[in-house]
Amino acid sequence: MASLSNDPTKRRKSRAASKESRRRLAAVFILLPPAVLIFTVFVVLPIFGAGYMSLFTYKGYGPLTDWQGVSNYVWLFTKRTLNTFFQPAVRNTTLLLATSIFIQLPLALLCALLIYKNSRLNSIFRLIFFLPFVLSEIATGLIWVYMLDGRNGVLAPLYERFLGGPYFLLDDKTWSFAAVLLALVWKYFGYHMIIYIAGLQGVPQELLESAQIDGASNWQSILYVKIPLISYALKLSLFFAILGSFQAFDLIIGLYGRSPPEEGQTLATFIYEWGLSRRQRYGIASAASIILFTISIVVGFTYQYFVMGEQSMFRRKQQS
Repeated sequence: MASLSNDPTKRRKSRAASKESRRRLAAVFILLPPAVLIFTVFVVLPIFGAGYMSLFTYKGYGPLTDWQGVSNYVWLFTKRTLNTFFQPAVRNTTLLLATSIFIQLPLALLCALLIYKNSRLNSIFRLIFFLPFVLSEIATGLIWVYMLDGRNGVLAPLYERFLGGPYFLLDDKTWSFAAVLLALVWKYFGYHMIIYIAGLQGVPQELLESAQIDGASNWQSILYVKIPLISYALKLSLFFAILGSFQAFDLIIGLYGRSPPEEGQTLATFIYEWGLSRRQRYGIASAASIILFTISIVVGFTYQYFVMGEQSMFRRKQQS
């Protein structure tokens, strides 16, 4: 204590550290309560409200009186309901997920590898590929409705030549959801491409030159140098694609209109259809929303812990 009190430099550093600590504490007390309040009102309370509502039969007005317990959850998985309503939503959500992982992300990575180097031409290609992501989902859906129109759309001449007449893909119960998958890839692959480009531009040029000196081909440089060094970008992009597949809604509404048919439903549109649209069965919609929320939480936390590994926030906290 004597040495500290006799050393002016140490006293100044101690006062500066104490002042900085008080500033951070004041920032916490000022900024944290509004954030917690907003998160509680708009996230936590609606989740608990949906969970509570899922235990009732509710039409959207009046008090909750018709207690059903877990009947709404059971109803979702009964044979008739599962086959007619809920199964198409689960199947289409799975198709969205598979398309994102096996088509959208590889396409984004391929484009990123081709145009990640800085040049004027590559900048133009980046803008072109990224432009669909800037559009709103509703606008994207309307664009594809026009393109796929069997009589007046961009593809109408192809329908006339190869099919002998107008063809309306969105009215085809077997293949209509393919339009959603096409629009999904077209809109979002540019977003993932930009993530990969950012990672590739951070790869040290010295490593690539060393690989070339050692006789590595372009493909070997990609597989053994570039891709391992952008693993975090790949994992992060995959995480966004998975959660985005669970939340797909606006794009589907833009393609099908206010009430998508059963063959075009996803889990998100199923909740909308049974809650806010035609059917107004809020108990059923709340039960489906709790199921979707549970799936998202389990997948998200599991992915963060096991796939992101040491880069996830959970591992960082454990290490610290």
